Amino acid sequence: MTATAREVYQRHRLTVRDYQRMGEAGIFHEDERIELIEGEIVDDVLLIIEVADSSLAYDRDIKLPLYAQHGIPEVWLVDLTGRQLTIHQQPTAAAYRQAFVPRALSGLALPMTPTVTVNLEGLF
Repeated sequence: MTATAREVYQRHRLTVRDYQRMGEAGIFHEDERIELIEGEIVDDVLLIIEVADSSLAYDRDIKLPLYAQHGIPEVWLVDLTGRQLTIHQQPTAAAYRQAFVPRALSGLALPMTPTVTVNLEGLF
C-alpha cells in the first residue's frame, strides 16, 4: 500500500490559546520575534531547507506556497530520490518567482550573507 505524504505526516496545529499558554509557560522569550501562522510558529527565517525522500510532492505543492505567502526569502528543496537541489527565491503572495537547479553544489551562497558559502558536493 502506498501512502501520500499528507496521509503519513499528521501535523498538530496550534490554537491561539496553545500559543498563549506556551508564552505564559516561558517557552518563548519576550523579545523573540515569532508568529503563529496557520497553526504553526514562524520566526525570522532567512532560509528553509526541505529534505524530501517520500514527501517531495507535499513539500513542493503544499509547503512552498505557504513559505512564499509568509515571505520566507529562500527555500532549498532537496530531492533525495531525484538527486537534485532546487533553489526557490523571490517570494510572492502565491509562489516563488524564481526556481533553479544550481550547476554545481559547491560554493552555494547563503541568503543575506553572500560571502558565506556552503559546499554540498557530497550530498548525493
